[in-house]
Amino acid sequence: MTLSFSSDDPSQYVDCGHMKASSIAGSVDDSYVGYLVSRFGGRLEGKINILVKDSGKNSTLVRVHVRYVFSTQPGTNYRAQSWVFESGGKATVAVQGATQGTIPTRTCVPTHELERQILESLDR
Repeated sequence: MTLSFSSDDPSQYVDCGHMKASSIAGSVDDSYVGYLVSRFGGRLEGKINILVKDSGKNSTLVRVHVRYVFSTQPGTNYRAQSWVFESGGKATVAVQGATQGTIPTRTCVPTHELERQILESLDR
């Protein structure tokens, strides 16, 4: 079974580290996902593949695999960016206009909360 999903709260499902910086434009002390959602229209979409297979007497194999696409919206002075990764994977992207003193790349990974929620709902 393949399902599409999106989330209004990407930080629940994706971790890209923390953002702490100060500049003339203001200061930020938030998760990087939260920073991108609030300032650059960050959004999370993806596909969930659920495999359910008979694995013997009174036994069923359930496998959940997620493809995450976390992206920002393009703006006047910046281009859209995307992190695409799967369950157990990660994506590293060179961020544009990195604030002085911050790292020039960001790596995003799944929190595995989505996979956990699906598996727990089947366990009931």
